[in-house]
Amino acid sequence: MTQEFIPDPQEVNSGRVFAVLSYFGFLVLVPLLAMRSNRYVNFHTNQGLVLFILEIICSILSFLLSWIPIIRLIPRLLSLCCLILAILGIVDSARGVCKPLPILSMVTLVRY
Repeated sequence: MTQEFIPDPQEVNSGRVFAVLSYFGFLVLVPLLAMRSNRYVNFHTNQGLVLFILEIICSILSFLLSWIPIIRLIPRLLSLCCLILAILGIVDSARGVCKPLPILSMVTLVRY
């Protein structure tokens, strides 16, 4: 699991908007391609990318399980959890904090 780290204030100021964009679905590609050298942005891009992949998996599961009445609630609950995690990530990135989100921080796709 990743640890919370204190970002450089200059990196936070230059990358705050890109860090917030990391949590808006496919817009995670913008900071992934534009701000590779900023550790603060990379931290939030990693979490946003993992969240985006989880959202895609939830959508596929929801589509595949839509014909089973009780089981189709599970992907919808997971999607709600994704929304809550995205809101937490947006708030943290707007505040300039690098706080690991539950479950998402266990996976590292982008080094920071």
